[in-house]
Amino acid sequence: MKNFENLNGSLVIVRPDFHDDPVRQQGKVGVVNYAREGDEIYVGLLNGAQGIYSSQDLMLLKHKVEILQELNDKGSSMKLDDFKALYKIMLLQEKGTSTAMVGALQLAAENPGIWDKALMTAAPVRELEISKSYSR
Repeated sequence: MKNFENLNGSLVIVRPDFHDDPVRQQGKVGVVNYAREGDEIYVGLLNGAQGIYSSQDLMLLKHKVEILQELNDKGSSMKLDDFKALYKIMLLQEKGTSTAMVGALQLAAENPGIWDKALMTAAPVRELEISKSYSR
């Protein structure tokens, strides 16, 4: 699988609903130290712990434009607390500092109602192969 190297250095969160975590760090923020092609991702957590995870067990923040789009499209039907949390996450992303990004990830982990709106799995994007067919 290609594009695993794009994860190196990324801030991630261990899935808050990951019950079989051998390191017991559900919902904790960490940094990807090394992402191997065999779907082994080495994560250094901010509390000093180390762990090896699958890409399905780690979550990244969606881009702030996607979060803004969620707020525009579905904001009126969201619970007020979920709307506020999502809005705060977008503002923290706009700030752009590493401290703000950690805060945004922690805020997302604390609000299960917005997991699908603010987080995505750390699985790398697979490159699509386009083949041309020529006929006579």
